[in-house]
Amino acid sequence: MVAKHSSQRMFRTYVSGITGYWATCTGGETSSDVSPYWDGGSQQPEMLASPAQRSNVTVARAYNRDRDYAILAKARNNVGKWTTTISKQPTDEDGTSSGKPTVYSGALLVRVSEPDQDSSGGDAAMWEMEFAVSAVK
Repeated sequence: MVAKHSSQRMFRTYVSGITGYWATCTGGETSSDVSPYWDGGSQQPEMLASPAQRSNVTVARAYNRDRDYAILAKARNNVGKWTTTISKQPTDEDGTSSGKPTVYSGALLVRVSEPDQDSSGGDAAMWEMEFAVSAVK
């Protein structure tokens, strides 16, 4: 049996309390800081690890004035105050949910980025929200 690999497009991200899905979702890595401890006379250190922690999660999507204007305005005023849940659902090639989602709970809004402007550009006007996350399932 050949394993099916997923492409980056085979995920759907949702932020609870906000209408619609997000085009990109980055971050959320789990890591631990490590410090070597040298026992007197030892030639090899013992590695001591800090508790695991997660990096911030950033979601982004193209700005749609009708959908996003009020959301962006409200988010600007709630940086450092609003906590929500982010769900990242794997899908199959047709966009149908497949498997269990990754759920980031206790996601505190720490940054909102408005779309850049370029009067000669034709790229999508993206906006972002960044969250500090406390737990992942």
